[in-house]
Amino acid sequence: MCATSPLACLPQPPVHDLRTISGYWQELTGVTMPKAVMPLWVAWTMLPFTTMASRFTGKPPLFTPGVLRASVSNTVVSHAKAERELGFAPRPTYESLADALAFYRAQGWLEQKRAA
Repeated sequence: MCATSPLACLPQPPVHDLRTISGYWQELTGVTMPKAVMPLWVAWTMLPFTTMASRFTGKPPLFTPGVLRASVSNTVVSHAKAERELGFAPRPTYESLADALAFYRAQGWLEQKRAA
């Protein structure tokens, strides 16, 4: 297999899908994340309506064209070159998300979760 693709021989980091990342955020923040996943074609069909609703309510739209495009672009990003040439060693995703959340809270950019 290495003869056909040298990249196939490299150790691959874990790839996290949106459900996994949402689960991490739910665990870190205590906020329940949505369970339903909307097919992309439904989102594109609903886009004009969510934009119009946003204008009437003054609230941000549920999603934008940029968000929809980003959801399908660069689905696989490799850090192999940075690892090889610069010695890059990524941290676990969960640890990075936890640190980012702590930083945002320390800056006052997020409200603390209130006890019920």
